Amino acid sequence: MNYLPIDYNRQTINNDVINNKILWMIVMDLISLIYFKEIAKERSFTKAARNLYSSQQCMSQHVKKLETYYGVRFLERSPTVKLTDAGELLLSAIDTILETEENLRARLSYISQTQTGTLKFGLPSGRAHGILPAIIPDFQKEHPNVLVVITEGTSKVLEDKLLDGSIDIAVCSESGDSRKNNPALEYIQLCTERLFLLTSDSLLEKFFSDDLESVKDRFHNGAYMRELMDLPVVMDPKTSRSQAIVNELYIEEGRKPNFAIASNRGSSILSLCNSGYCAVFLLEMILNASLKDDPDIPRKVNIIPLLDQKLRNNVVLITRKNRTETKYSTDFIDIIKRKVPELCQKHDQSLISS
Repeated sequence: MNYLPIDYNRQTINNDVINNKILWMIVMDLISLIYFKEIAKERSFTKAARNLYSSQQCMSQHVKKLETYYGVRFLERSPTVKLTDAGELLLSAIDTILETEENLRARLSYISQTQTGTLKFGLPSGRAHGILPAIIPDFQKEHPNVLVVITEGTSKVLEDKLLDGSIDIAVCSESGDSRKNNPALEYIQLCTERLFLLTSDSLLEKFFSDDLESVKDRFHNGAYMRELMDLPVVMDPKTSRSQAIVNELYIEEGRKPNFAIASNRGSSILSLCNSGYCAVFLLEMILNASLKDDPDIPRKVNIIPLLDQKLRNNVVLITRKNRTETKYSTDFIDIIKRKVPELCQKHDQSLISS
């Protein structure tokens, strides 16, 4: 995209200009800026070209175009790629320029009659099964010409992707301490969910000395994590926030987790739980989606709500602050606010204990 020239004096870039929101008016090819940013990140023309499905020659031409325009050298190319002082200054300006252009397109989209575009949405893989069917059909009815691109990852990864513009909106777990929230992001709480431990009759019989019915009666209304620490469980190898808190509880009790298997897809290994091999942690939203698929789960395993307050999990919607939303992204957010809390609705206690 090229902007028509205005009476722009090619003076040395300074911080006042960088922070000025009229930077989009500079005569600039945005693709060149995107290419330069990727080269600066990778410190390699080869890696940057591969990431952007381009060629080294093309990347080099774009950098030379920028250097010719500003009359300064932005990169030292040998022995390794290194930013000059001018390159560091340009890199600090690029995010402002691209964000301003993105906000301009967002404002213009309100005027557009066709409402075409791309919306980049991120969520943890374990939640995708429940959330996507609840929101995507409604959104596409309203905006059939908008492409929704899905990215899955841990909450921390998704926050990083929001910050670098790789995604526009995310739904994930909050850290549990709002002081740890990133100040550049906007957090909207959608619901609070419980954590459950699913375990078979055979595991309860093996690890508790009381008769089975007595154990079931004991845990009918829930259990504290310390009461279940002997059970072999599934570990999330990516250290989800819930898993990290569970690990803290083990440490507080001076216990070592009895990990039977490593997986971040607890709902997908319920068959191992059914067979008595291990117990499985499931957050309420993921449990509800699993129960929707298989209403017989409570007859196969015991579903025990964990009573530790630390294990309560806040589900949040996250966006970048100061980002101008399009009409379709605003509608997408509204659908999330309406639909996601329904996925955390609590069941009667009689349903969650076999």
